[in-house]
Amino acid sequence: MSMIRTTLYLVRHGKTEWNTMGLMQGWGDSPLTEEGIRGAQAIRDALKTIPFAAAYTSSSQRAIDTARIIMEYHKNMPLETDEDLREIYFGKWEGLKYRQLAIEFPEEHRNLMLHADKYIPENSGGETYPAMLTRMERALKRIATKHKGSFVLIVSHGISLSSILKHLQGVPLKDLRVNCHFPNSSISTIEYDEDGQFHITAIGRTDHLPEDIR
Repeated sequence: MSMIRTTLYLVRHGKTEWNTMGLMQGWGDSPLTEEGIRGAQAIRDALKTIPFAAAYTSSSQRAIDTARIIMEYHKNMPLETDEDLREIYFGKWEGLKYRQLAIEFPEEHRNLMLHADKYIPENSGGETYPAMLTRMERALKRIATKHKGSFVLIVSHGISLSSILKHLQGVPLKDLRVNCHFPNSSISTIEYDEDGQFHITAIGRTDHLPEDIR
């Protein structure tokens, strides 16, 4: 007897204004750029034949807007928001420039970007990596269990997605930010089996995107 598996399509939202401006964007938000809209449209076209049973997104508008574009070929599919799918929270650093923070708080900013195990948000008042990983894994398991044996679309964020995918592969916290490039409008896929185990089948794919925005 074959094991029933649930397939989750994990999408990073399209590029936003704050992405372009180099601003910290966790629970803060900004609109999709023209490039971001094109990226979402490319995902829509690439996934139009997938028989999704449901779609989930973080509560951030950039993720919701991305999901709505993707769902243009799945108009009867319900869209639910889940706060556990949000980006890592940057606290008082939300909306500030990366470069400015690297100068004012070099160690804390460096650890946020490169050393997840050493990151303590003393100045930002933000979220730790373990806290973010806990809620992301909780969300993925909850969604996969609810839609057993189905295909599900999930739109989330760069650090959250890249981190949880590494975590599910058994990568230790200290190496979570090594080789962590995770493009806007990328697609990753994971399968969840009846034993409660995740199996990663693709990470950060961009082959569906036009060459000028890959």
